[in-house]
Amino acid sequence: MTRILRVFVLWSLVATAFATTPAEHSAYRDANTKPNMGTEEAAQLKSALTLQLARFRQQWGLGRTSVDGRGYPGIAFAYCLPDGRCESLAAGYSDLKHRVRMRGDDRFLAGSVGKTFVAAIMMQLVEEGRVGLDDRIADYLGQEPWFPRLANGPDITVAMLLAHRTGIGGTGNIGQAVGLAAREHPNRVWSHTDRLPLDLPANFPAGSQFEYRDENYDLAALLIEKLTGDSYYTEVSRSILVPLH
Repeated sequence: MTRILRVFVLWSLVATAFATTPAEHSAYRDANTKPNMGTEEAAQLKSALTLQLARFRQQWGLGRTSVDGRGYPGIAFAYCLPDGRCESLAAGYSDLKHRVRMRGDDRFLAGSVGKTFVAAIMMQLVEEGRVGLDDRIADYLGQEPWFPRLANGPDITVAMLLAHRTGIGGTGNIGQAVGLAAREHPNRVWSHTDRLPLDLPANFPAGSQFEYRDENYDLAALLIEKLTGDSYYTEVSRSILVPLH
């Protein structure tokens, strides 16, 4: 499957991230200062962003190397105006072999955007009184057969998971390693625990430092499943995706 990259940029950062010419600066400025932008102005903004997206792909997308050694052939960008109008743009290809052009409504892997969903569900459970931020995860996951192999396990709290302050072991990116292995074994069913840094020494005492690690949120998803009795995917649909649809 072709590797693709989607860039979601907060509207307040669009001018900083993309503007280069005076005309484009003007289009971006108008978008930020005119809540009721007219049709012609909105079209000018879309045109300016389309040009910048193509430049962005040429300057960064084609030259960037992904974890499997290939570049990103296509890129998409979505934005919303202050009045609620939204547009999605695209440049490049979703399929290089068959020369299929990228579209603004093509689907992409969400990546770490999903961490916001995990945190939101956890905070809903906190509001419902089903778990506390200062609770130790060992109170809920301690009986799992893999738990004794997790560095700092007895000392990790829910808040430490969400704040990336667990100190769980390892220096590599397990998620990327699993992604590469999945290409070699496409029919294997991977579990949450396949991504956990088991049997590795702690990087620092729990709560003492910050270190961004995907595995913190893998653990949080396992905790959500334990608390709700449902799969994480069922819970995120019930709690967030369906209500927002």
